[in-house]
Amino acid sequence: MRNRLDVSLTETEIKELRIIVEDLIKASEAGAVIIVEGPSDRESLREIGIRGKIILASTKPDVDVVDSLEGEVVEEVIIMSDWDAEGRKIEKRLNDMFKSRGIIVNTEFRRRIFRIVGREVSSIENLSRYLESVL
Repeated sequence: MRNRLDVSLTETEIKELRIIVEDLIKASEAGAVIIVEGPSDRESLREIGIRGKIILASTKPDVDVVDSLEGEVVEEVIIMSDWDAEGRKIEKRLNDMFKSRGIIVNTEFRRRIFRIVGREVSSIENLSRYLESVL
């Protein structure tokens, strides 16, 4: 059965998306740091309920993004870059840099959300508006 608000998602996909968002919120509340590209991306995540630390990757060099967590106890970093070519590059670079410092990197949220909404949404900044229409 299709959702009447967005005919591109099945009820199963909507339920899965709801679970993913709830898990992302829980991870943030548990202390995971989320990395996004820009301020609009951060605002979108705030709109869906993320209250934890969000770092902007586009405002400084990659090494400064990684260094900004030096001295903090960070068990997990969640990379939520856009689903375009630049977003994939950012994910790869930051993933490699954080892992080289022994920090656990989670790209599963990005992958799982994109698998469901990638036909409709290509950026994090549009995610909250899209989720509002389907959840």
